[in-house]
Amino acid sequence: MPNKDKIRFLFISQDTLNIVGGGRITLRKLISFLNKHLIIDIIDVVSLPHGNYSLEYYFGDNHGINYSNYFNPKIFNYLHLPKELLILIRELYFSLIFKYKIRKINPDLVFVQGITITVPVEFKSIYFVRDVYYGDNLVNLSKWKKKILIPVAYFRKLRLRNFNLLIANSSYLCNKVSRYNNSVEILYPFVDPIDSKKGSNDRKYLTFLNPSREKGIRIFISIAEKLQNKSFMVVGKISSKNRMILQRMENVTYVPWTNEINKIYHDTRILLVPSISTETFGRVVIEAAQFGIPAIVSNQGGLPEAIGKSGLLVDNIFDVSEWLNNIQKFDDAQFYNSMSDEARKHAKNFYTNNINQSFRSILFRNFNLRF
Repeated sequence: MPNKDKIRFLFISQDTLNIVGGGRITLRKLISFLNKHLIIDIIDVVSLPHGNYSLEYYFGDNHGINYSNYFNPKIFNYLHLPKELLILIRELYFSLIFKYKIRKINPDLVFVQGITITVPVEFKSIYFVRDVYYGDNLVNLSKWKKKILIPVAYFRKLRLRNFNLLIANSSYLCNKVSRYNNSVEILYPFVDPIDSKKGSNDRKYLTFLNPSREKGIRIFISIAEKLQNKSFMVVGKISSKNRMILQRMENVTYVPWTNEINKIYHDTRILLVPSISTETFGRVVIEAAQFGIPAIVSNQGGLPEAIGKSGLLVDNIFDVSEWLNNIQKFDDAQFYNSMSDEARKHAKNFYTNNINQSFRSILFRNFNLRF
């Protein structure tokens, strides 16, 4: 076992410093914890702007992290190829580039998230799986695109076998990826404990975050149109078309993207998660639960794990009447308060200290690493 003062971990990820994204938040919290005990290196593949959010912003002025970033070659902007194929070409490119870098750093363990590169076989490696994984949603594509993308997606899945361990963020995702690698552990997303006011019926809004098509913006609009007597809030970037629709609705308040999400939760009575694409977990459910906010979510993917007993599931996500019936159940003060208490209790399972200890156990079980 390496001396704990000399243990060195390398993280290779995409857009590490971009503030948006539950997977990035979890990864940064994990790095922050490990940085107290180990030598940390980060190789960042940058494809999105991160504004003023720097290493110092996330990890403090004296973080001591060794950081290097790489950008996509400009030629990729001129390749008119299907998205999946472009991603594969980019991953092959960075696999070649990073081989030398990894050997130079010589880490005890390599962590990869967001970009499936090939790690040299002499290094132990972990891949953090955060999505349903390449190619599971190809059913609506044209026949010729399927001929290209299905083999590409399958090839990328097979590359998961190159890692010593996969870490999934839910049991649902663990079951999905275990077909490609028998060594899979679960590490749930984690949140820092919040000192918040007790939830009550005084809270006003039914809140919907990240209003994209995949997250269920059309379902949300249908719900808000049917319940004119209730107040709704939409938070995050939205298409101009859907924004125009919301602006005409008097019972909907729109808030652009904000990093002060706690203020949003303080005004939220119920969280709505009408996702039509498969969520592998649902970090927002846990964030809201800390404030005693129950949720109503689509019954698919990892959302049932995220919600536990602290909210309600909708089986037929396109049946607006099922959403309306569940919302009306919370009009009962006793029911709402019991769900609010259950949400706070459930959120404690995902507190940072608990998950950090789970992560330590994973490293010891699989790599005999202890610190």
